[in-house]
Amino acid sequence: MSVFIDTSSLVKLYAAEDGAAEVERMVEALAPAYVAWLALPEFYSALWRKVRAGVIDDAERAVFEKEFRKDWGDALSVVPFDDGMPERAVAILQRVGREKRLKTLDALQLASGQTCHGARFLTADQDLAACAALIGLPVAVGS
Repeated sequence: MSVFIDTSSLVKLYAAEDGAAEVERMVEALAPAYVAWLALPEFYSALWRKVRAGVIDDAERAVFEKEFRKDWGDALSVVPFDDGMPERAVAILQRVGREKRLKTLDALQLASGQTCHGARFLTADQDLAACAALIGLPVAVGS
């Protein structure tokens, strides 16, 4: 078994949010772990959002970034962007768009997750989990 980790779960894991222990257990149980290429800028964006909101300070942000970068491409295998990714994302939007709200970057996360055949799609986002299930991905939801 393997696991594809979306950015919401990555932030939980590295920024020690509520539910981080549960996410960590799932990642360890389902290893190896995969992440989308776009998780890198999304992760940084999420940390800066936390700084602006006063949830973390700059020192904490720097520690979380350092730990994440240490694992990027090593403990976290990166699913690269490929020429088919935009069309796969469009197909996903066409499949779920009538029933569910799906943001562009989330569609790209799902398209990346599809390339990890059989990997459990781990997300803390209930809406994204529902979309993943609609397109047939096995889902694990971290609280």
